[in-house]
Amino acid sequence: MSAGTKQLDSYAKLSGSPDTIPISASQQDEFTILVDDGIPLSAEARLTGPDHNTTLTAIASTTAAGLTSICLNMPHLDTKLRALGKGSLNDYETLEIGVMIETDQLLSQKYRLVPDSPDHIRLCWWNSFGQIDYYTMLRSVSDTFKVDKTRIYTQKGYKTIHTRGETAMRLISDFVTAQTMTWISEIIASPRVWIDHGNRIEPVEIVTDRIITSSDNLLQLEIELVKSERTVYPHL
Repeated sequence: MSAGTKQLDSYAKLSGSPDTIPISASQQDEFTILVDDGIPLSAEARLTGPDHNTTLTAIASTTAAGLTSICLNMPHLDTKLRALGKGSLNDYETLEIGVMIETDQLLSQKYRLVPDSPDHIRLCWWNSFGQIDYYTMLRSVSDTFKVDKTRIYTQKGYKTIHTRGETAMRLISDFVTAQTMTWISEIIASPRVWIDHGNRIEPVEIVTDRIITSSDNLLQLEIELVKSERTVYPHL
């Protein structure tokens, strides 16, 4: 099968994400697998920590039109752990989602559990396979607010009849490997990008971007984005 310009085999993960990606206890993630119709898949979560090792089955997934999407909701996972007396996500350091056919594992996605931060912005976007990816970036303090005004000239002088404002937000990634940069730089060219607020997503547009190289060959993505809809201030 072909997705875009890429040739794919059955049970391929439709994402360029690396083997291990960071995620916090308040976030969500998903990845989609190309499957043969009629073959059921299951997913299980394997958590490891200094004092705990836990496996949870029945991770949420949906299958339609030859695609299976694995949906990872970290707050729900935390609630399940607490209900089973397995501690909380704060007791663990790593998470692996294993995708199975009966007892055989097809593939897995690993996560590194990281703390939440008020300065973190969770982005999601349409990737090059036509599916949704997620990545968390750091919000810079150098946000800028721009205002556009529409004025007309009247007998009493100029009058503002329309004002639109937008905030340009600058985000920057961690220093990452070339593989991870190839993945997250899809944000730049993606036709749709959103901020994930947990209970809702907000469409945004990327207006500037650059990639920074460190001395040890790690890379950092810096982008500036604005909301797709500007704030309109009515005038009498």
